Amino acid sequence: MSTPENTQLTSIADDILSLARKGKAGACAVRVGRTTSRKVVHRDGQWEELQGSTTQGATVRLFVDGRYAVHRTSDLRPESLAAFLTEAIGLTRQVMPDEHRKLPEPALYAPKNPPALELNDPAIAGLTLERRKQAALAAHGACKEKLGDKGISVAATFSDAISQGCIAHSDGFSSTLEETSCTISALAAVMDPGGGRPSDWAYSSACHLADLVDPVKIGAHAGERALRAIGARKIDTGHYELLVENRACGHLLGGLLEPLYGSAIFNKRSWAADLAGAPVAAAALTITDDPLVVRGLGSRAYDGEGIGARRLPVFEGGVLRGFYIDTYHGSRLGRTVTTGSPSNLVVAPGVADFTTLLSRVKRGLWINRFIGGNNNSTTGDFSMGLGGFLVENGRVSSPVIELNLSASHKTFWQNLVAAGSDVQVNSSTRTPSLLFGPVLIAGK
Repeated sequence: MSTPENTQLTSIADDILSLARKGKAGACAVRVGRTTSRKVVHRDGQWEELQGSTTQGATVRLFVDGRYAVHRTSDLRPESLAAFLTEAIGLTRQVMPDEHRKLPEPALYAPKNPPALELNDPAIAGLTLERRKQAALAAHGACKEKLGDKGISVAATFSDAISQGCIAHSDGFSSTLEETSCTISALAAVMDPGGGRPSDWAYSSACHLADLVDPVKIGAHAGERALRAIGARKIDTGHYELLVENRACGHLLGGLLEPLYGSAIFNKRSWAADLAGAPVAAAALTITDDPLVVRGLGSRAYDGEGIGARRLPVFEGGVLRGFYIDTYHGSRLGRTVTTGSPSNLVVAPGVADFTTLLSRVKRGLWINRFIGGNNNSTTGDFSMGLGGFLVENGRVSSPVIELNLSASHKTFWQNLVAAGSDVQVNSSTRTPSLLFGPVLIAGK
């Protein structure tokens, strides 16, 4: 059902399309949106932030005389839009022609009646400042209580957002959207007898308020994680099994997917460009890009081009199956158009829970965070710092620091032994913990 806000945004999009036609644009794609966000932060007994904002704007993709350009404006007044389109069309005529720039094939567009993904929660619009503050205070208090006299600092945040928008193309495609999100988080810092100040955090995010984890549990969990980091030490360089905690896996997966984009392939920056159908990882790895997860944080009825949401197999049993190919790069490369951007990255779980996977580690590391790093999508090489715990014969020995993993995605994923059953759901990267066989880790 269309809201008054979306009706207004749709009217603006229609006006832009009309102005583009008058300016002799061959084709035009418009996205108009408005986002209202709120945030409260309570740190160490004081309100550090109480803020709210509303932003709006239009992104216009113009196709003029075989030329293409993208233009953006936040001024949506009718008189301003007329001047904006006149200038935008003139500027587009100055760029080099490119025959591969075009709207998607109509058959790829989202249907008029998209799937019910439940991405909008009316309860978020009814949130008061007092309720936001209560949630942050509950998380803050639970975290501070958990830390006891070891705590140095505690911060708790509650934030939420409502996004409304529409997409409209000159070939007749149009659709509206309304999405909500909310997050509760806590950050804790503690005093280490060795002089350090280790910290850690916990959070919960959801499209619907009812799906958030209790703020008290979030605060207590953040405190527990920070306390576990006390006494971290350096360890020797060597080969260690790696048990990567579910919420840390996204850092690894981002590097693995980077060479699968059409832009990387076209620019010769993809080591995986010609490996479709080849076993790149161990059989334990199956990844599906799934935009149709109900209430999923990365779910959508269509992507930025209006291409309808479809599940995309990326890896099946370690075999590379799918690439992120938008209309432009599909035309340039002669490849099938899928989508230009990821939605929910769903890693198929295994049957063992985290505790069971931990018990299987003889000499290894429980990795709960990655720090910085770099990734080369041309060669597959990557390097990143990491932190976590030393594990010996299935038992957690001590926290560890100042470690580095340097490897290649071409071979690293062949060391995957098992995926856990503990899939995290408060992220668009829906992954379980992952257990890898021994790999070289640089320490002291």
